[in-house]
Amino acid sequence: MAILVTGIAVWAFVHLFPSVAPDLRGRLIDRLIDRLGANPYRGLFSVLIVISLLLIVVGWRSTQPQAVYRPPVTPGALSSILMLLSFVLFVAARAPTNIRRFLRHPQLTGVLLWSIAHLLVNGDNRSLTLFGSFAVWTILEMLLINRRDGAWQKSEPVTLVKDAITVGVGAVVYVIVFLLHPLLFGVSAAPH
Repeated sequence: MAILVTGIAVWAFVHLFPSVAPDLRGRLIDRLIDRLGANPYRGLFSVLIVISLLLIVVGWRSTQPQAVYRPPVTPGALSSILMLLSFVLFVAARAPTNIRRFLRHPQLTGVLLWSIAHLLVNGDNRSLTLFGSFAVWTILEMLLINRRDGAWQKSEPVTLVKDAITVGVGAVVYVIVFLLHPLLFGVSAAPH
């Protein structure tokens, strides 16, 4: 469990630092970019994210699951719909869509829905640690970004075709992850 918690802590620190201490972050980044250059700095940031993800995966796999609570639902329609929405929102964060006109943080909202979907169907210690931590992180991240960035500047409307493409890409990614879930995570996402 310690490896899993360490991975989550590294992930949260790297992502929350810019919002919690923007001035300090700016000074550090300026110094790092002056010393390393812009691309090596981005590489360092990426390495920290990859390390956190590796720690999370290794920590997840090495932690023996123990029941903490009885999941309120079994894998099925509700969790599948939440997961589909989470993938669509994740894609929408990087695409010009109308979704971004209605949600300030589509990617973080997608991560929150991903967390909720998994907490609804998993009641073990490692699931609670991972998905509960990510749910708290997303909410905290949204609040801190809102405080740091001020008023939300909504994007201009785009054609519905762009929304349809985003939903289609999100659905394809959802199906791929659904089918590969047993291979990637050792557990089937299909209803039992």
